[in-house]
Amino acid sequence: MDQVLPRLQAALAGRYTIERELGRGGMATVYLAEDLKHHRPVALKVLKPELAAALGHERFLREIEIAARLNHPHILTLHDSGEAAGFLYYVMPFVEGESLRDRLNREKQLPLDDALQIAREAADALSYAHSHDVVHRDIKPENILLESGHAVVTDFGIARAITAAGRAQLTETGIAVGTPAYMSPEQGAGSQELDGRSDIYSLGCVLYEMLAGHPPFTGGTAQEMLARHSLDAVPLLTAARPTVPTAVVRAVNTALAKMPADRFRTASQLTDALDDRPLALPRRSRVPGRRAVLVGLSATLLAAAVWVAMSVLTRRNRADDTGAASRVVVMPFENRTAVTALDPLGTMVAEWVTQGLTEVPFLTVLDTRGAEATAGMLGSAAAPVTVGRETGAGVVVAGSYFLQGDSLQFQAQISSTADGSILVGIGGVTAPRNRPLEGAEQLRQRVLAAFASLHDKDVRTFQTALAQPPTYAAYREYVEGLELYIGRGTLSDAAQRFQQAAVLDSTFLTARVWAAQSGMFAGRTRMDQAWGRRADSLISGLQLLRDRLAPFDRARLDFVVAHRAEDLLESYQAALRLVDASPGSVDARREAAISALRVLRPREALRRLEQLDPERGLMREWESYWSAAAWGLHLLGRHEDELTTVRRGRRLHPSSPDLLYFELRALAALGRIAELDSIARIELPASEGHAGLMAFGIAGELMAHGHFDAAHRLAQFAADLPGDHPPSGQAAREWLEQHVGLRQEVGDPFCYLGEDLETRPLGERARDEWLHWRAELALLVGDTKTAASRAAQMHDPGAHGSLLARVLAAEGKRDASRAALDLLERHALQARGTLRSMEIERASALVRLGDLQRALDVLADGLGRGAINNSIWGQDGHAYPYLAPLWSNPRFRALIKPRG
Repeated sequence: MDQVLPRLQAALAGRYTIERELGRGGMATVYLAEDLKHHRPVALKVLKPELAAALGHERFLREIEIAARLNHPHILTLHDSGEAAGFLYYVMPFVEGESLRDRLNREKQLPLDDALQIAREAADALSYAHSHDVVHRDIKPENILLESGHAVVTDFGIARAITAAGRAQLTETGIAVGTPAYMSPEQGAGSQELDGRSDIYSLGCVLYEMLAGHPPFTGGTAQEMLARHSLDAVPLLTAARPTVPTAVVRAVNTALAKMPADRFRTASQLTDALDDRPLALPRRSRVPGRRAVLVGLSATLLAAAVWVAMSVLTRRNRADDTGAASRVVVMPFENRTAVTALDPLGTMVAEWVTQGLTEVPFLTVLDTRGAEATAGMLGSAAAPVTVGRETGAGVVVAGSYFLQGDSLQFQAQISSTADGSILVGIGGVTAPRNRPLEGAEQLRQRVLAAFASLHDKDVRTFQTALAQPPTYAAYREYVEGLELYIGRGTLSDAAQRFQQAAVLDSTFLTARVWAAQSGMFAGRTRMDQAWGRRADSLISGLQLLRDRLAPFDRARLDFVVAHRAEDLLESYQAALRLVDASPGSVDARREAAISALRVLRPREALRRLEQLDPERGLMREWESYWSAAAWGLHLLGRHEDELTTVRRGRRLHPSSPDLLYFELRALAALGRIAELDSIARIELPASEGHAGLMAFGIAGELMAHGHFDAAHRLAQFAADLPGDHPPSGQAAREWLEQHVGLRQEVGDPFCYLGEDLETRPLGERARDEWLHWRAELALLVGDTKTAASRAAQMHDPGAHGSLLARVLAAEGKRDASRAALDLLERHALQARGTLRSMEIERASALVRLGDLQRALDVLADGLGRGAINNSIWGQDGHAYPYLAPLWSNPRFRALIKPRG
């Protein structure tokens, strides 16, 4: 290919200036070039002529066009592709970093955290590509680039083309597809039916190499390496690096299973395994922007949660014996009934619990009879922990039973033999005297649930240890509710799970509190008023049981009550009590951070957010961490940090419209208009009907920073988008839920969907919401006629806040406008008994009418009563378009000034 460069330079003149060759691979030569249109460096890859001939020009260009649609933060996107001077080429961004191969050559073994981060980010890229039916086929360190500390997978560009070309044509060229050191057994065997599990195997090889310093299988020839992939057991990773955690070793071994059916089915499952999430199951379909549900559906999966407990206990016992924590013994229960006929029951209960624990993988359950004999040798005074230690166990379960009337009462303790500490106590298990094994079964269920509730790290995110473990069935519903609540489903579904947990175990008050919280939030979005009413009933009942609640649950109930009353100042105080009641609870700190934002305390909010790790456990699913951090930074004017934070979030949540909005808003505040325009013109048309809402908020931000032409241009662009309509039918509910959440991020109050919309068809509600924002954009650009036309097409414009009043004011119909505003206020008072949370709506109409002083009074009154969501008010109050005449007012500026 010595003569390639001059020919390419001539053929691409005017589009690209080719500067120099960067490197050569088995399939292509890479050149550094300058994109003359966009004035940016790019990597231009030119396929080898024999490969190009095998693929065919038309097939290559057709298939690479499909691959070019991949848009993910951890995938190096394709800018361009085509044919020049007989050569096939494609163009990608030039990454000013290094490849993973470069780093491995330099360091050999990577720090554990770095290796896991790279693997997770590559797995995220694969998960996205596989969902679009693109299999990479050549995952290796050379194809993973490191940019600003993050992994970016490259060379997806020819995957589909290779698949379409077929093996026969490629074999004739002598070009191998894939790299032997990282090929799955089925790829090495020449299978043409490869799926994403082949890429997972290759990524497993890469992760093994990052940790061990060498690939799992090596050989003198390609054939020898492929044979070892198919036949040899995976070399023990800890032999090369003893400090690798067991969970990571297990994840690598699963990824490197010989048979595809034995591997992770999806790259997301690999990510979950690296995060050590033992309750993970296949994911359900989901609302865009939320995550699917992961929860165990059998006792075997709860047993997996118990295995997590053993990993925690291993750390307790490491000083004595790192294997001890995986050994558990259940002591015969002590008979405290004074009825000798009930003596055998102690051993029966112990064996019944033991049988349940034997289902736990990787856990050695010692024989109860052996422990009984050991106790006999040590004497009756020996404590259960002493006996357990003597048997070699790291954990001992012991307990007793006694009579209360005609009932048997059981209690148990789970203790560490390392230091004698009680890990959990179990009581409240009752059975009829004539049916004692009913109590044994309840106890077995609670022992399993106790391990899970204490040591499942995702559940610990949301609570301290449960004071009384629930039944297993109730616990299962509770965990699924948490998964749904954090973002993998709807709030209504989460509330239903929590409620079911409370029904299954009436003593499980924690689940009832969570049902009240999630139901209340479901009702506040106006998406499920039935759950809102049910939450009111739950809250009333819980207040009667307040003295029976644990301190943490009491604080959460206060938090829910304050939110229901729309008293954001009190909800902030309640959130602080949550933290006081459980300083180690990640969820308490999360609620405190968000509540601090709502009362205009961004510095405090950021301090609390910095204590959280948004890339671990269930917090990884909480995409609002990134928007919350962006809120705080925006309030403080730290827009460069805001942009960096949002882009980190988008790497983890690339499909989030909320984070797209925050990225555009940060660019607007920074005055990076060209970059904003470029992203908006690509991504707003694909925002599934949310473009009008996002453009409205971004235009306001542009106006606040003096970029009026750019604001007008963006608003007009969004208003003119063809085909940007919301879905109909059942999909409209999902769209509306996402839209409501996004609208709150942009800075609009909850009342926009009105009070009577629950009875209207979902498609009609979605259509009205879409028309609403087309009318808002028309008002923003001064097109009053179009705004009025859009409002007239709505089924009930009066249900959309002060829109109608503002349209009428813009038309010069001041009396009609005031009448519409009065009607809105009367309607709200009749339906809600208060005008709380409507301050911004009312003020925006008053500003349109020129009544600036009254508008300021309304805003100040709401702010003083804690009724205005201050984070929204503060972040966009300075940029809310309809409040523009107030922006320079000293009283207004004082209202939006951060407090702490």
